[in-house]
Amino acid sequence: MVDSGVDYNHPDLDGNIWTNPGEVAANGIDDDNNGYVDDVHGYDFVNGDGDPMDDILSGHGTHVAGIAAAEAGNGLFGEGVSPNSKILAIKVLSSSNVSTYFNVARGLAYARTANTTPETKVIDTSLCADPPEEPQLLADEVAAIKAAGKILVDSAHNDNSSATTGGCRYPGSDPNTALRVTATQENDCRAYFSNFSPASNPTFYNIAAPGDDIYSTIPNNGSRSLSGTSMAAPMVAGA
Repeated sequence: MVDSGVDYNHPDLDGNIWTNPGEVAANGIDDDNNGYVDDVHGYDFVNGDGDPMDDILSGHGTHVAGIAAAEAGNGLFGEGVSPNSKILAIKVLSSSNVSTYFNVARGLAYARTANTTPETKVIDTSLCADPPEEPQLLADEVAAIKAAGKILVDSAHNDNSSATTGGCRYPGSDPNTALRVTATQENDCRAYFSNFSPASNPTFYNIAAPGDDIYSTIPNNGSRSLSGTSMAAPMVAGA
């Protein structure tokens, strides 16, 4: 999850949080020599440390993680689409829900190259960067993910506009993004906020998934409903 981090202590997620077997927690040493100190559950590219805890008010990354991979059979808040998957927490969004395009690219690169067991296969980016200040850097990383045989899932975003006119599109507008996801409401129609494919390219977005009033985990052992294409993307990532 390349997002705002994940509350890795949440009781509906903690059993599915990836733990780096080559790293010793909080010893200030890069034990596995991967260039990142104390990256036990992932990495925080906002603050430059090994603690990718979600500190955004809405718990965006924790909510996204729960949709994809909350635990099953524990009597808590429900289960994710893929409740047996592991969650790699990568924080690129700050507590005020902003990021630099450079950090997004670094977070994607970490997800692509992380020596995880099981191997990272699907990368969810329920975020956007547009226009990128480092367009080639980010485009190169999206292409590298595709070349590595990994699946990059990105949300279409929430401007209620076409892919060519929306204000917040990248990396979902990159042709190398494997799955570009719009959001539907409970009647299977497009959610009113969701971006959509332009008439000139009606298959620009690849797939739609539920994204309106989606119930999932939030930090501090909580849960709530949120709406957005950010919620639709992890439905697809989990599947």
